[in-house]
Amino acid sequence: DGEQDFKVPIWGKTVSIKLFKKPSEAQLAGNVTIYKIDSPKKGDCGESSCPAGVAHFPETFGGYKEGTCASVGYTVPDGEQDFKVPIWGKTVSIKLFKKPSEAQLAGNVTIYKID
Repeated sequence: DGEQDFKVPIWGKTVSIKLFKKPSEAQLAGNVTIYKIDSPKKGDCGESSCPAGVAHFPETFGGYKEGTCASVGYTVPDGEQDFKVPIWGKTVSIKLFKKPSEAQLAGNVTIYKID
């Protein structure tokens, strides 16, 4: 958390002391996955990972929810898109997922004809 000069009593010399803070509980908690339907691409679910200590910001102000796109039925990968977070100004990568089509849900079938 910076540096500070300290004059040692009696010795009279000045030394430089490096300052550190303990990590907060939030910093120790790691990352969480958040998602939002129709964001950043209409019809898709956008999913990203963010530090647990700040996940409440996109949840409160951006409409994101904690969890994965797969948990709400969006299981087919549809690429990635960079997203610039308003106010924060940083760009994050959002993984995109779409819902499987009826054909994908049904699986393969074999069709045959008897003459």
